[in-house]
Amino acid sequence: MVVDDAIVIGESIYVHRQTHSDFIAAAISGADEVATPVIFSIFTSMTAFAPMFFVEGTMGKVFRILPSVVILVLLLSLFESLYILPAHLGHLPRARETGIRGWLYRLQQRFGRLVERFAENIYGPMVRWAVRNHWITWALGIFLLLIAVGFVRGGRISIMFFPKIESDWVVTTAMLPYGASPEDTEKIQTRVEQAVWAVVDEVTKGWRDQLCKGVFTGVRGRHKMRFIAFLVPTDQRDISATQFAQKWREKIGHLPGLKSLVFDSTAGGPRGGSPVDVQLAHKDTHVLEQAAEDLAAALGTYEGVTDIDDGFSEGKPQWNLTITPEARSLGLTAADLGRQMRSTFWGAEALRQQRGRDMIRVMVRLPKSERISEYDIETLLIRTPEGGKSRSSRPQKLTGARPAPASHGPTGGGSSM
Repeated sequence: MVVDDAIVIGESIYVHRQTHSDFIAAAISGADEVATPVIFSIFTSMTAFAPMFFVEGTMGKVFRILPSVVILVLLLSLFESLYILPAHLGHLPRARETGIRGWLYRLQQRFGRLVERFAENIYGPMVRWAVRNHWITWALGIFLLLIAVGFVRGGRISIMFFPKIESDWVVTTAMLPYGASPEDTEKIQTRVEQAVWAVVDEVTKGWRDQLCKGVFTGVRGRHKMRFIAFLVPTDQRDISATQFAQKWREKIGHLPGLKSLVFDSTAGGPRGGSPVDVQLAHKDTHVLEQAAEDLAAALGTYEGVTDIDDGFSEGKPQWNLTITPEARSLGLTAADLGRQMRSTFWGAEALRQQRGRDMIRVMVRLPKSERISEYDIETLLIRTPEGGKSRSSRPQKLTGARPAPASHGPTGGGSSM
């Protein structure tokens, strides 16, 4: 696309040089003859990329770079082909008839004459015949198209758009309900790690380095765990990443208390992710939760569908504090209550000291034994603006709740989907 204009102008100048003794005049007339169509072709390409300037959002910032570079390069290419290239070709010396350069020139001319004879004696007559017998040309084109479609539809030629790419690692994500105990998290982590090494030992007969380089385990918030089994390159093992993931899933088996267990053995790309992804929306979160559960259960009835996740997360347990009229009469505000609660249970910064490149903060808060239950919140002494103290059960109302749940709908994967 960048050099097309230079090719067209260069060919036009070459044709004019065959009939002009003055190379400068040939360069000017050759460039002038095709300047208009070349300019319009470049502007057409620039117009095709221009809409990418108007893409909004984060992707717009990424896409905006492409048309900026392409349009600038096309403008520079147009200037070079209209002014610099004709100047170079117009001042080229005549070819030498002796020496190695003369031999190369004669070889080039001989090859050029062969191409011209082919165009005049074979290609040209074929084009003229096809134009005169346009119905036969149409029929022949449709016939060849039907043959091509028949080969594809009949399975003679297999085509797969965006094929799945096998990766050299298998990622397993385990989700537990919010508030899961450390013991449950550790138990599931141990079970999954033992399962992956059991698969490696079964396949390699104890020679682990022939299949797996190692396993990475990451735990976030005691409710989400991520395991990555790093495999050797594909050409060094007899089992695919998909087969490894299937064996890993079978070794783990059923884990009580686990919300979801998802395996991914693809290297990303357009075919990466879940083969089935359903988006649900409803203004009532209870209806949404029930719909997600029902759909996930329905997907589970199909053979070959695995790694089903209803996508519903009810959020972490939380306590909502509301200022009572009695507390307002004492001069307390919601900000006062929140600040004292945070300082008591999270900590208040009492000292900050710089040590080299590190910053040391000293936080003061209640002992752990006095900040682990709802009773500790209810019996906490709250200081009023006048300096008095009151039980926290008096200035505020305590209610249990969970944040608004999030649901994107069930997802599932499997070789049969």
